[in-house]
Amino acid sequence: FYYQVLPAASSLLTALSALCYLYSALGVGFYGGAICDAPAPGCDSHLLDGSDYVNMGYWPINFNSHADGMIVLFQLLLVNNWMVTADAYKTVSGSSLALVFFTSFYIIAVLVGLNVCQAFVLERFVERLSKDSANDKSVSDKSAANDKSAIDSLTVAL
Repeated sequence: FYYQVLPAASSLLTALSALCYLYSALGVGFYGGAICDAPAPGCDSHLLDGSDYVNMGYWPINFNSHADGMIVLFQLLLVNNWMVTADAYKTVSGSSLALVFFTSFYIIAVLVGLNVCQAFVLERFVERLSKDSANDKSVSDKSAANDKSAIDSLTVAL
């Protein structure tokens, strides 16, 4: 089943990957270097002292590189404390536009993108299930017809 669904879903997964790539590039451009675990020029991480972001040890979750940005977005796709991350970037940037950035990604990627992917997989599953049940019914109909002809031939023989 999976070997049939994955090629068909490749366009959806490609679109979701392209969206993550775009948001990662934007995140690196907007927030690259804003959060770091060691003192560095331009790093405002001291603003996060005492926050949930620091208490949970989320230092590696940052937009300091494209790869790091993809990890942040994967975390957001899993809806893993995404408000903690969004609040940290709002704090260090000093702007509520960080909330717009994270909320727009949540709406587009999670609420729309992942739900479309799930609907696609479920639709393929239901198609396969109905196809299998139709095949089972035709096999049982043939079996019943064969049983009836066998009974008829036995009846004639007696």
